[in-house]
Amino acid sequence: MSVSLDPVVARKLEEFGRRRFRLIVARGLCAGVATFLICVAIVAAIDWYWLLSDRARWALSAAIYLPVIVVIWTTSVRRILHRPLREEIASQVEMTEPQLRENLLSAVELATDDPSSLHDSPVFRSLLQGKVAEQMTRIEVPTLLPLKLVARWMAAAGVVVAIAAVLLMSSDHRYRQLAARAILPGANIARVSRVNVEILQPTPHSLMMAEDETVAVVASVTGGSFDEVTLETFTEKQGAVRQSMRGRTEAEFTSNIHVMEESVEYRILAGDAVTERFRIEARPRPRVTAFHKSFVYPAYALLPDKTVTDNHGDLLVLEGTKAEMRLELDQQVSAAELRIDPSESDEMITIPLTPVADSQNGLQWKATVPVDAAAIYKVHLVSKETGFENLFSPKYEIRPQPDLIPRAGFVDQKETTLLLPPNDIVALKAMAEDDLPLVKLEQHVSVNGLDWIALPLDAKPDAETEGRNLTAEWQWDLQNDKLKTGDQVMTKLVATDRKGNLGESIPLRVIVAAQDFDPERHTMMERKIELVDELVKFSELFQEQKVTALEVIERLRKPDQTEEQTTQDQLTLTDMARKKREQAGKILDQILAVEKDMAAGADAYDLDLIGRVVARLQREYSNIPVFALKARQHTEDVNRRNGDLDVIKQTFERTADDAKMIHEHYQILATHNFVTAVASDMDALLHQQKLVVDSPTQTWERLQRQETLVLNQIKGIEQLVRDQRKRLPKYLEGQLNEMIRWTETSRDRLQESMESSEKLEQLKTVSKELHRQLLDRQRFDVVDGNLPNRIIHAWRDLDIRAGNLYLPVEQLARAIQQENQLTAQAAASLDSAAGQKILDQAERFVAEIDLKHRRSLDQLRIRKELTHGRKDGDAQYVADAGLTHRAVTSLLNQHRQVSPQESALATQLLEVAPAYRILEAGHELTIVRDALDELTNRERWGSQDLQARIEHPRVWDLVQRGFELTSQRLREAGVKNEIVGAFDQTRWTAEARDAARKIVERRWKRDALISAGHELVQIRDQVAAVIKTLEPVMEDARNIIRRYSPTIPQMAAQTAEQIRELEEATTETADVVEQQNTSPQKPETAQQLEELEQRQDSINQQIADLTEALVEDANAQDMLEESQRERARDADDSIAMIQDPATKMNEAMEKAQEQATPEQQAKELAQAAEQQEKAAKALELVAE
Repeated sequence: MSVSLDPVVARKLEEFGRRRFRLIVARGLCAGVATFLICVAIVAAIDWYWLLSDRARWALSAAIYLPVIVVIWTTSVRRILHRPLREEIASQVEMTEPQLRENLLSAVELATDDPSSLHDSPVFRSLLQGKVAEQMTRIEVPTLLPLKLVARWMAAAGVVVAIAAVLLMSSDHRYRQLAARAILPGANIARVSRVNVEILQPTPHSLMMAEDETVAVVASVTGGSFDEVTLETFTEKQGAVRQSMRGRTEAEFTSNIHVMEESVEYRILAGDAVTERFRIEARPRPRVTAFHKSFVYPAYALLPDKTVTDNHGDLLVLEGTKAEMRLELDQQVSAAELRIDPSESDEMITIPLTPVADSQNGLQWKATVPVDAAAIYKVHLVSKETGFENLFSPKYEIRPQPDLIPRAGFVDQKETTLLLPPNDIVALKAMAEDDLPLVKLEQHVSVNGLDWIALPLDAKPDAETEGRNLTAEWQWDLQNDKLKTGDQVMTKLVATDRKGNLGESIPLRVIVAAQDFDPERHTMMERKIELVDELVKFSELFQEQKVTALEVIERLRKPDQTEEQTTQDQLTLTDMARKKREQAGKILDQILAVEKDMAAGADAYDLDLIGRVVARLQREYSNIPVFALKARQHTEDVNRRNGDLDVIKQTFERTADDAKMIHEHYQILATHNFVTAVASDMDALLHQQKLVVDSPTQTWERLQRQETLVLNQIKGIEQLVRDQRKRLPKYLEGQLNEMIRWTETSRDRLQESMESSEKLEQLKTVSKELHRQLLDRQRFDVVDGNLPNRIIHAWRDLDIRAGNLYLPVEQLARAIQQENQLTAQAAASLDSAAGQKILDQAERFVAEIDLKHRRSLDQLRIRKELTHGRKDGDAQYVADAGLTHRAVTSLLNQHRQVSPQESALATQLLEVAPAYRILEAGHELTIVRDALDELTNRERWGSQDLQARIEHPRVWDLVQRGFELTSQRLREAGVKNEIVGAFDQTRWTAEARDAARKIVERRWKRDALISAGHELVQIRDQVAAVIKTLEPVMEDARNIIRRYSPTIPQMAAQTAEQIRELEEATTETADVVEQQNTSPQKPETAQQLEELEQRQDSINQQIADLTEALVEDANAQDMLEESQRERARDADDSIAMIQDPATKMNEAMEKAQEQATPEQQAKELAQAAEQQEKAAKALELVAE
């Protein structure tokens, strides 16, 4: 009696499960195949009707496979993955066969293989198993799961497959092409299109080419419609690049592909046609990767053979050497040879290369080349794999070198210039070497540029080099040369080899110093700080004038003042304005003279900035009182007349304040140079004292000599402080007095200990103590810890006071607009009284234009001179300022020559003003670049010097100030935000922060100085990129200004015409003077002479403008171009042709003014007229 599952039942259940599995798989396959073919058809249709990108094709192909996966998963896979239990199969069988319900599942669930685990009747279980087995015997599984369950799926799949088979097996290959493109989006298959593209060249379409060559692609395009034919190339680095193909005929199109280092794939797009991709494999031409050269020198040279490895094949060796060359190639070659072209012969020499037997992969070839005559050669190679020749093989030089002169030099001598007392003893070491044995080594000495005196040295040869190296040590006693203070001694080493060749060392310079201690060391500082005295007088004059002017203005306000008093007061104000202008002109001349001696960078910028403010005082503010007084005469309105007086009052107050701040700010700027000078002297003094203390020779004679020099150096520092302290700010007075007390104490102690040789020990002690004190006093440059901030504030305030020069141009334009408008209204007025009133209003603008703005425009000329005078001047800004000045002057000279209604002068000036504003902003950017260049050079070569702690931070402050000002000016000028933004990003980069940290921290961290050269180079490159981006904008601005600037021929013709008129006036005046004979000079004659002088001054200014234009034109030419070089020569010739008669013309006029007798005066005037005639002819030649 069995209680386990009957085998018949088990077998039937397993058969049911297997058949169910097969049917599910069949359903999934049919559904998947049908879905796949339908999706392929849809995607193929889309690909046919629409031109798809590669990305879209991939997306659509994904749209094929994704539904197929979903369908197969839904209909088959998800059911297959779940393996049903017997109970589940039994349940499924019961659902299929109703008579088995409740019995089969019960039999499966009650079946067990362990009878001992039963707790109910085994008889019942056995009867149930028997009954179910009997029922299952009659059951047929195919009947339960007939094939018709999946018949519809199979039918649908069959229909779809049949249709697909018919299409794919048809004679039209396009169906197969569309299906392949839909199924395989990454396959290199051309698109099915209406337009037919046939590639004619290259043939074959996929080929191999040498790197860095160009191949032409020619395609024939027929059928369909298309706008253009495009060649699309693909490389790994550049990706896809498209270029339009040029049409040769209506059906043929061509383009070129430049094949570089990497292979290129290409295809052609025309209308709806997209060809398959073709590949051009890039292969390098054979080349030499390394030259192994073994040099066998001539026997007389006594030199061992030498082997070197280079990446070039140049043979620069001793004449007569044989070079055994072994070349490493980058690939195997089938032929190799050297083709030598001797310089003294036209016949080509060929030296075959032979393979090196033991070389790896056959990549090494060799040959022997005699180095006897100069020649050029190249290595000719033929690739074994590709057959490519190295057509573009570089040429190498064979240069036989004659026996070189010996080399000599001082050993352990870091400094090339020494500051020594006249009786010092200098320990020197020398060495000399040559490629041949040396004969002798001598010391040559020259005092103050006199003949060299040869002193033989006891030189010892180096045994290891067989006499090719010599060394010597000796004590050079300067006292033997009988030197005195200020002498300069040059000494050098001269070595002689066996061939008689002489080799000289770099000269060692000795400056003999005593109490003067190098008197030229502070020349620049003294030149700069001496200007403080003149600025003090300048400020005091303006303060005095302010007090007087305010009193005069208050008197003019009184209504009861007589006309005579009013006239006198107005003359007083006019005279004070004239004195201001004259004094400012003198100061400006001094500034220009000092500026030329200033070093590039911050010092030149200081003088430039001061000069700009003074120029504004001279050319703008000093003219306002004259203009306001003139305008006051054309109104009876009391409020307006008092307003004019308010303008005069504000001008005198402003100029007085400007003069005061010029003095105070310049004092701050010069203070930096002073503290730098003292700090440098203290550093030199420490260096000298360190040599004294550290010297192993502590004899009385040597100590006395050295400390005498130190004593004189201390005196020099003391005298420097005494001479300059009155020119420095008051707040430094305490520190300077303390410095003087220390120098006095130090001198007294040194002098006391140097009285006799018995005080040697005391002198040693004082020397060490002085050395210690000097170490503690090495921070004099930060005696004013806030000096850097004061300097930055001074720069900022001076720049504000100097102002921008586009503003006077704009104000001039507005004033001309008002004058023209009022003049037109007055002319159109029918009421004469009203018309006169309007004319009076117009006269105010006439005075403003003629007496204020016209003269204010000369600031352009002065700024040009200031920039030109700098050693780091911006040549382009000099040209731009000159161009703008000529343009504005030319336009202003046209004023009132046409009716106010027709005048376009104001509009033209309003175009010039913003254009110049852009150029001015660009100039500020150039200042930043030049300051960065200066600082970069300083950091590169002197990041460990004393100046790196003192001067470099100041230059960095100038750069930072330049960044701030340039950004502001660029924005104000309306430059595009992209350019300004790029510049602003440069200010805040990590490199800028690192450079600021490294440089600025030196002011208080003196131990480790880290160079910021790398960061500065990056910042400089970034600024250079911004400048390059700004150049087109600035060039557009120049072009605007050029439209209104007269050309050189026009300037020359206009000046020649005015000189002709002056010549006539001069001749008439000469006739008048001659008729007077011996009678006294009449007032009318004196007035005529004065008018001639004024007219000649005006002409001189025009000649100066013309000369500047010629110079700018010559500087703008490219000297490498013949035509431009000729134009520059013509400009130089024109300048020379004009200057001589112009100079003589002025000299003759000056002599005429100086002559006392009418006869002599008439003679000089006639001479002046003759020179004027010559000058006019010269200018007419230039105009032609």
